[in-house]
Amino acid sequence: MRLSLHRSRPILLNKLALAALPVLALTALGASSGKFSLASAEFLGGLLGGLALFLFGIDLLSENMQKTAGNGMRAFLAAMTRSRWSSLFAGLVVTVLMQSSSATTVLLVSFSQAHLVNAVQSVGVILGSNIGTTMTTQLIAFKITDYSLLIVAAGYLFATLSRNRRAILIGYAITGVGFIFFGMHLMSGAMNPLRSEPWFAELLLHLKNPLVGILAAAAMTAVIQSSAAFTGIIIVLGQQGLMTLETSIPLILGANVGTCATALLASMKASREAKRVALIHVIFNLAGVILFLPFVDQLAHLTRVISPPGGTSAANLPRQIANAHTLFNVLACLGFLPFTKRLAALAGMILPVTAEEFKEMALPKYLDPSLLGNPSLALERVRLELIYIGEIVEGMIADTMEGFLKKDSKRIQRVVKADDKVDGLIEQTNAYLTSVLRTPLSAAQVDEARVLADILSEMDHLADLLETSTSRIVLRKIEDRVYMSEEGIQEVDALFKGVLAAFSGAMRFVAEPNLDALAALNRSKATLEEIEQASRHIHYERLAAGIPESVESHQFHMDMLDQLRIMRAYISEVIKQGERFLREYQQAVG
Repeated sequence: MRLSLHRSRPILLNKLALAALPVLALTALGASSGKFSLASAEFLGGLLGGLALFLFGIDLLSENMQKTAGNGMRAFLAAMTRSRWSSLFAGLVVTVLMQSSSATTVLLVSFSQAHLVNAVQSVGVILGSNIGTTMTTQLIAFKITDYSLLIVAAGYLFATLSRNRRAILIGYAITGVGFIFFGMHLMSGAMNPLRSEPWFAELLLHLKNPLVGILAAAAMTAVIQSSAAFTGIIIVLGQQGLMTLETSIPLILGANVGTCATALLASMKASREAKRVALIHVIFNLAGVILFLPFVDQLAHLTRVISPPGGTSAANLPRQIANAHTLFNVLACLGFLPFTKRLAALAGMILPVTAEEFKEMALPKYLDPSLLGNPSLALERVRLELIYIGEIVEGMIADTMEGFLKKDSKRIQRVVKADDKVDGLIEQTNAYLTSVLRTPLSAAQVDEARVLADILSEMDHLADLLETSTSRIVLRKIEDRVYMSEEGIQEVDALFKGVLAAFSGAMRFVAEPNLDALAALNRSKATLEEIEQASRHIHYERLAAGIPESVESHQFHMDMLDQLRIMRAYISEVIKQGERFLREYQQAVG
């Protein structure tokens, strides 16, 4: 079976191993009571096997839905965080498509790390993700376990017979749904005899204490990292008449607290702003639990009112438990939505901005919204911001070069961090430039705006190349201990320095365009091209001579020359755009 979970298997095994502990404890407790008449193998096989398939189905559905959604979900999430309601809608849609509120929150943490969203924008997404995750629970509550293996077969056949990648992923997602229901079927069968066990009834009495139920559910959800999966287990208990609606609601509340663990773990090594996003998730979920805890009976009554008729029978409990889960999250989200700024402010008070963080934040240095009414001044601010971004990119080139020469992986880490800042600044500068273009402009100002936008685009490409490709090639050299000949090192170093000088010159030219600077830049471009061609030629001569270091480092050497050639091409485009503006400016004034 070509199931796409090879990278998730260790996580799934860890989840299963930890989730199995309560099952084993349950078996031991029943056996020690002297009244546990179930065959251990049958009970453990049904419960652990069902739990494994259930968790596997959740992961399979989630992973393939995330892959189906693709990078489009990232773009959608980034574009929809402009207002409270749009952020709420974005969080709901992304979570439904990705089938995991934890995945949405982790994605949000990464966006915050890259300074693409701030704490206030993240609140609405978190609220929406809590509603979105209830869709999975609603799916689980449908009584279609008798058709579970048919769903597995249909999904697998659909994936196997499809040729389109998206269709294959959807097929595996359907297979995951089948495994969820088949796992529930096995667990339900294993738990059925527990109804007649006095010791289990005594155990459930402890869960009638809401605080005990909340703590137990929070711990279990943190272990298996899925509130939907734990709520599914509650539904299975309800199907067997082992759980009442009033007992299940505190467990649902606890699951909402436990699901925060994933985002907290994801933010541990992230920026302080990203930590605030995870903290907001905790504050919201915890506050919701505290507010609803005194009204468990009222929530249960309201759930029965909105659920299909049927009283309190076990046959109706799955739908009622799912509805209670949805109702709690919808009411909590709507209640907290007007206070998004206050939630963000509270997180800011708990984790205030440090001096170092302020320095590293992707805050524009020159963009001033008050100048948008004056296009000439606003465009000059864009130019200044562009030069400021260029200083950061120049530092990225220098750090990559030093990382290469000194085998310093910390320099490479700085490149990755700087690219996050560049991405945030370029996005904000483009948004500012778009606002300028919406004001009345002369033809010359439109041309200037177009040139600035093109230069920003080339700088973005250069920064991305350094972060996603060049720096990783250098890091691989460091980790694999690739040795180069002294001549090879000097050649790559000379090219790096040439590229760095060319980029620095290009930024000075953008700051003050003049014909003398342009002539000097064109000469340096030609020199760089000659050095690169000579380096390739000399390197092949060393290969032909059988120099061991050159043979060992051949692939790395070629990769670096290719990277430097691409960098030179991006810099050439920056110079070309600056030259275009200079020519147009001279025509306008002359």
